[in-house]
Amino acid sequence: IQSIKHDIASRNAIYINLALTCVANIANQEMGEALAQDIPRLCVAADVLDGVKQNAVLCMLKLLRTVPQAVPKGEWASRIVQLISDKHLGVVTSACSLIHVLSLRNAEEVQSCVPLAINRLSRIASTSFTDLQDYTYYFVPAPWQIGRA
Repeated sequence: IQSIKHDIASRNAIYINLALTCVANIANQEMGEALAQDIPRLCVAADVLDGVKQNAVLCMLKLLRTVPQAVPKGEWASRIVQLISDKHLGVVTSACSLIHVLSLRNAEEVQSCVPLAINRLSRIASTSFTDLQDYTYYFVPAPWQIGRA
């Protein structure tokens, strides 16, 4: 666990992503409790690369499903909701999955995401094809995002 904590605290995106993937694959109660403060910090940090942020959000989702009591409640959930406004659609997609699970846990915690989600969906629907080229399926921008809402 100490090696994973060390990798998560490093500045190297490859080490961080590998550590997050490891946690998501083999998470248990002890690991969840030891890393419960580090992973949410990666999700909402401003200086983290988009790929790392996306992996951190997916790791939090896995921890929330496998070790729900280890995941802290409260202040970080409101910051996770803000990820709906992120510029990277991969981060937005993973954040929507995490917000969905958080809403099942405590709906009031993520209630503020409704106007953000509406705003984001309207921007997706009105975006030109070239803006979301990697996230377009048969000329429909991000249909999986629109379907989730």
